[in-house]
Amino acid sequence: FTDRGIERSESEDGIIGPHQSFGENLGQNLAVLRRYLRTSQLKIKTLQIGKLSNTTTAIIYLENLAQPQIVSEVEKRLRQIKLDAVPGASYLTEFLEDQPYSPLPQIKITERPDRVMGALSEGRVGIIAEGDPSCVLVPFFLPEILQAAEDYYEKPLVATFLRWLRLISAGFGLFLPGFWVTLTSFHHGIIPPDLFDSIVAGRENVPLPTVLEAFLLLFAFDVVIEATTRLPAAVGQAIGIVGAIILGQSAVQANLI
Repeated sequence: FTDRGIERSESEDGIIGPHQSFGENLGQNLAVLRRYLRTSQLKIKTLQIGKLSNTTTAIIYLENLAQPQIVSEVEKRLRQIKLDAVPGASYLTEFLEDQPYSPLPQIKITERPDRVMGALSEGRVGIIAEGDPSCVLVPFFLPEILQAAEDYYEKPLVATFLRWLRLISAGFGLFLPGFWVTLTSFHHGIIPPDLFDSIVAGRENVPLPTVLEAFLLLFAFDVVIEATTRLPAAVGQAIGIVGAIILGQSAVQANLI
């Protein structure tokens, strides 16, 4: 069948390193991995999943590095899946997770062959299915969210600095809204007097409490992000920039925040 071939990675694009990504053709994806890992230790097990689709799914690993217990557990969980149709490997993640109701990611999904090569060389197991350019990597550790594909090509000091920068930024994103609500609502004495007077003057006509303001702002940001992601690229960027400015400015002028 005709496919789109090897193209530039869009979701994980970088400056350093190769820019190719997987495609929807399983044989082509395995050939790309063979180009990166030219060793007989690279093993591929294939099985069919889906009563109607009979989707070919491949389990890939390095024989002397991956633990046999993990490989057998992955194969066991895949064989236990009873579905009519499987459109791709990313469709199987909820059947592989230990805690399906957890909001935290438990499985890594990537479309970059070099990242898959790095994971396999660390003893991980990959899952690729026909019709999906994504590769599922297990097991997965939460701090890997802060890793980028370019970290494999940077010097140790540079990569360490960038990972610490992402860690600090993640901490700000998680704790700064709650910290701000705590300061403005309960611990006024910690705020410098000039800043506190400015906050009081700005909140003079605002009817909503600070906690509700924070939730409304986070909800508005998520709405803008969702609209930017789902709309076409030509419209999505304009919506993201103009929408955020108009929403923010109009909310301040209306004394909602």
